Amino acid sequence: MGINVEVRRIFVASPGGLDEERNVIKEAIEQFNRSRLYGSAIQFSVVEWQHSGRGAMNAQGKINDLIRDSDYMLVLFHDRWGIPPSTDGRYSSGTEEEFNLGLELISVIERPMRNVCVFFKSVETGRLAALELDSQLRAVIEFRAALEATKQHFHGQFDDHLALYQRVLVQLDEWARDSGIKETKEYDPVLVSFANSSISTEVGAEQGGAALQSAIEAAERGLTTRADVLFARALSTEGAQAVFEYAKFLRRQGRLSAAVEKAELLHLEGVGAGNGNSPELLWEIKALAEIAVVERKMGKALASETRLREALKIFPEPIPEEFEETWAYVSDNLAVTLTSIGSYEEAAEWIRRSIALRERRGEAEGLARSHANLARTLNRSGKILEAAGLLESFLRQSSPDLSARARADLLAEYGHALMSLDRLDDASKALLEADELNRDVGNREGEGVAAARLARLFIKTGDFAKALAMADRCQNLASASGNVDGLAQGTWLLGIARHHLGEHSASVIALKEAVRIAEVKGRLNLRRAFQREAEALGIGI
Repeated sequence: MGINVEVRRIFVASPGGLDEERNVIKEAIEQFNRSRLYGSAIQFSVVEWQHSGRGAMNAQGKINDLIRDSDYMLVLFHDRWGIPPSTDGRYSSGTEEEFNLGLELISVIERPMRNVCVFFKSVETGRLAALELDSQLRAVIEFRAALEATKQHFHGQFDDHLALYQRVLVQLDEWARDSGIKETKEYDPVLVSFANSSISTEVGAEQGGAALQSAIEAAERGLTTRADVLFARALSTEGAQAVFEYAKFLRRQGRLSAAVEKAELLHLEGVGAGNGNSPELLWEIKALAEIAVVERKMGKALASETRLREALKIFPEPIPEEFEETWAYVSDNLAVTLTSIGSYEEAAEWIRRSIALRERRGEAEGLARSHANLARTLNRSGKILEAAGLLESFLRQSSPDLSARARADLLAEYGHALMSLDRLDDASKALLEADELNRDVGNREGEGVAAARLARLFIKTGDFAKALAMADRCQNLASASGNVDGLAQGTWLLGIARHHLGEHSASVIALKEAVRIAEVKGRLNLRRAFQREAEALGIGI
């Protein structure tokens, strides 16, 4: 029997100058439709302003009619905001009007609009640093900051066409699973005023070291737009430290190719330039470690391990005091990589050495990261009671000034251990707090980890619909941040939830895809864990 295919319309909105990116979106939609031709009841078609035709009605009015008949909206921005659609209206650009109309239509049950998402093409740092000189770019940045402040609308950045293509495919996959009755939701409009530039006002004249410190603080608080502008200002004067911190920021935002580009630039500048305990050698080591972290996120665990061992070999002996914090960071990350490939004993040894050094130095934040990493290794190796005891003791004694990101990491691992011990109420409290903290600071990778743990928890408690929603969220967050392990885990959990919901064909498809991701990326221990769980559930994959 054939599948009854429902075609859903995606309106693509943008100011001028983004023709190539609009074509990338069309290519992604065509590829998605081809790949799902025989396995999905939902296909997508593109709607653009050119489809409005000609006539007596004003052009924006005809475009708005197309939006009213569309199911979804994708909005693109780069460095242009556009021009007002009328001289006496409330909107400063046609794209702003189209976006807000899309939001309004989500609340109207009679209209098909279900979701709106926005993608921002990254802007050269030199232009961001001089933001106040370009009113069009400033309006785009103000709009991005306003979206970020609402914490309600999905938006992301991309650095190249491949990144946009991949982000669109992920979004289409989410929308294709949205097969139920439309759920309405009301949103406040998001408006930009050329006369009120909050980002420029907040950032002020910060330059150099002040801008770099403010950028780091903004990134920790999840204020990514503000951080972008401040990093751009710092890069012109602060040299290696600014490049390193910016690469780390890009990696945490899932902009992996840009992160590697910055870290490799820093590494190349340091090679051969430093010796002994010189600053150049320290930055060379930091750059190697940052590249290795990105490689691990991309699924290149063996390359990550090799690079981290290389970094450890070039530390001076004995380790100078100014190198100690970096040595602990590299050791911790080698342990995380070793854990991902199943070398648990060596991983635990490296972390314990790092903890000893951090305790001597009195590093509260570093100690929190190391304890979370050690607990993760213990959890993965089956030493659940030891992991739970370690974290319970550390959380009880930890400083109230511990950052939200660090506390969230600890709680996520603690919740995992408690769940394995069947202390489900305590696990739920820990995981929900971790999820809330990660949302507050915009830590998408941390959100993905908490979502995966919560999906597991809901499977254990038999709430399979909630498990499905959390697994879906984990998969999307992992895709957005480039986290291969998270993507495999989220896809697997989707399959397990669908199995329990009786959706057996869809379950097998998801489970096979998760195994494929684990195999392709060399996560053999993860693949084995998947296969053991499938066998226990009697699922043939």
